[in-house]
Amino acid sequence: PWAFYVFWVGGGTLRYVRVDMTLENGLGGLLGPPQTLVPNATDHLTLVPHCNKSNFWVISHEKGTNAFRVFLINDLGLVTTPRQSNVGSTYRVGQEQGCLKPTASGRRLAAAVAGPGEPGLVEVFDFNDKTGYLTNARTRQEATFAGAYGLEFSPDGTRLYLTAGTILHQLDAGSLTTLATFASPAELGALQGGPDGRIYAARVGEEHLGVLVA
Repeated sequence: PWAFYVFWVGGGTLRYVRVDMTLENGLGGLLGPPQTLVPNATDHLTLVPHCNKSNFWVISHEKGTNAFRVFLINDLGLVTTPRQSNVGSTYRVGQEQGCLKPTASGRRLAAAVAGPGEPGLVEVFDFNDKTGYLTNARTRQEATFAGAYGLEFSPDGTRLYLTAGTILHQLDAGSLTTLATFASPAELGALQGGPDGRIYAARVGEEHLGVLVA
């Protein structure tokens, strides 16, 4: 049957369900109860295509360690034994929130991390889309990154955009040096690149998205 997976983090646990769209007269239904993948997970979660263009990698981060846990979805379904990469900073208790984003090529990942009352952190990693392992962490922690949350790469992967409170930072994706900063009248949340090449920003308490021409 035609089915897909839904992954989410809630209460510090990464879970998933399978949805079969042939059930309930085409409305879809669950194939069993939710299953746990990572019992001690941060909110950092993303999906990257495998280099074979048919499989996928589900990438998550463990809380209290520097471990990325990476799960393969192949033609047979989800492989629940992860590939583990211990790389970069330890995301401590209180640093659970933040986004994890890949470049369009899937060969590089960025993570935003912020703890209460401390400088924000942004990290960039190389990702092997054949083996599922992360390497070569580059880290920058700054007081101006306090509240770091949303991330998105430019379409060509050369620039990285980071939200931190009411500030949008434009960084060089390789060196993480600051190229420009932009102030917003509203607090900024998640960023998402669109098919039109623009980047859209959630604005806390606002009905409309912000738009950035990357």
